[in-house]
Amino acid sequence: MLSSLIDRVGEWNPQLFRELKGRLKMRPVAIIVGLSGLGQVLLYLFYQGLLPTQNSYDHRYCLGAPPPDWYGYQNGYTSIPNNFCQKDAAGNLLASTINSQLWWLDLFVCMSIIGIFALLVVGVYMLISDLSREERRGTLGFIRLSPQSTASILTGKILGVPVLLYLFGLLALPLHLAAGLVAGIPLHLILSFYVVLAASCAFFYSGALVYGLVSSGLGNFQAWFASGAVLFFVSVMTAIVISPDATAGNAVDWLIQLYPGITLPYLVDATGISQEVVNYLSVKNLAELQFFGLNLWSNSVTGIGFTCLNYLFWSYWFWQGLQRRFHDSHKTLLSKLQSYLVTASLTLILLGFTLQKPSWGDYPQGMFEHFVVLFSFGFVLFLGAIALLSPHRQTLYDWARFRHQNPSHRRNLMKDLLWGEKSPATLAIAVNLAISCAIIVPCLVLLPLKEYKIPFLFGLLLTASITLLYAAIAQSLLLMKTRKRALWAAGTVSAAMILPLICFAVFRIDPNLNPGVWLFSFVPVVATQYAQTTTVLLAILGEWTAILLVNFQMTKQLQKAGESETKALLSSRSNAAAAIG
Repeated sequence: MLSSLIDRVGEWNPQLFRELKGRLKMRPVAIIVGLSGLGQVLLYLFYQGLLPTQNSYDHRYCLGAPPPDWYGYQNGYTSIPNNFCQKDAAGNLLASTINSQLWWLDLFVCMSIIGIFALLVVGVYMLISDLSREERRGTLGFIRLSPQSTASILTGKILGVPVLLYLFGLLALPLHLAAGLVAGIPLHLILSFYVVLAASCAFFYSGALVYGLVSSGLGNFQAWFASGAVLFFVSVMTAIVISPDATAGNAVDWLIQLYPGITLPYLVDATGISQEVVNYLSVKNLAELQFFGLNLWSNSVTGIGFTCLNYLFWSYWFWQGLQRRFHDSHKTLLSKLQSYLVTASLTLILLGFTLQKPSWGDYPQGMFEHFVVLFSFGFVLFLGAIALLSPHRQTLYDWARFRHQNPSHRRNLMKDLLWGEKSPATLAIAVNLAISCAIIVPCLVLLPLKEYKIPFLFGLLLTASITLLYAAIAQSLLLMKTRKRALWAAGTVSAAMILPLICFAVFRIDPNLNPGVWLFSFVPVVATQYAQTTTVLLAILGEWTAILLVNFQMTKQLQKAGESETKALLSSRSNAAAAIG
């Protein structure tokens, strides 16, 4: 029966058929079934061991109140809540005193978090490891030559490579579903959690494939690095969501939306158990979360809907990169036009979370902290844009030779730099920065930021300038002859970011005492409120001078390369004509 089902799958998706055929064998399936069953039994027994015993007086899973003559009152223990373990005359625990609903809820939440870790961390590792293995064996090249579409091949990978992981989760589904229903969670909310979990898998797995395609030079390390990064992200987000303060009140809330466990507070709240008893996954802070002043998270429908839309939106852009890069490894992940759209979308989303009312301090001071986070986010994300848009040496050399061969394109240099697939990315990065600034500046002007307004504007301009300088340096280093030019570019930019901060920390250079040097870091906004206007303008002038010098040197190098390639091509044609003659 299983073989016939796999054969039917093969008619729909040959790549999925190939993955299932190689993995759904008797031995690994039997091992997964045994591990899943054993894990559920052990987890169930573990929670059984957490139930109160006959020696317990107060316990998390007890419901009763202590009697008026309880000896604890005489000993000073008067803060016992309604979790006193009531017993009969023989000293046995009364069944009615056990909070079984809370016990089942704890089991449900624990299984949910384990499922999130397993699906995201292990699934990402399996996909990248499989892609790396296919690359080393040379079979990925044959897959690219198959008549299947990119979407069909990569969908087969996503559905087929982690199939044993999916089987492990499906076997745990009955216990998980039963625990949720017994805990009093409505069925539609449990199903909505499964939808969010599936959407998160689509997002993370698509990102894993993108990473696997662009980082093939890392070898066996790439799968460990990516899964380790996901493990760190999921661990931090789990700690944040479980804690009483489940939101940050700034752009970090967008990151929290990428964690599927953000929907669990709605499920816990639907049980009717008071938050004082549950003591985790509070929905209160989620209800206060705002996006451009809208309380979308005040109810589960809009909150879960936003989370799903967020996953689908960014999964769409991952797939745009996969469509471009899978069959042509020399292409950038996004076209320049696509990068402009992504920048505008991401800036609007981050700005929507940034404009939340500060939870502490006066409004200008609180918003200053919010915008510092926004600028830091923007800088890190623009580093990603530099990596996505910057073509490598051969692509740039081909572009330089093509422009020399076809004079008509020489008259459209600006158009080619703005929209061309193979041209240098520095101007496109500048346009992306201009788009982001054009969205943020009106808010800085209109908000009542008082004395922080000018430092904000200077900070934004300096952040854009230093980002553009890093983009120019990275693009210039990608012209190197070495095969490790991408690592050289990444290492140089990373050193330019980190070393100044290390020096500031070692020599204790405080931004409020020595703001001038901080203006050349990637977080200049922390010093603009202490720096004089002349110092800020000189810093901007210095950064733009460096940008022009780096671009001038790169332009000369490309012109020389284009002329050399053209001369070589004309020389070969002349020799061929002479030989024929």
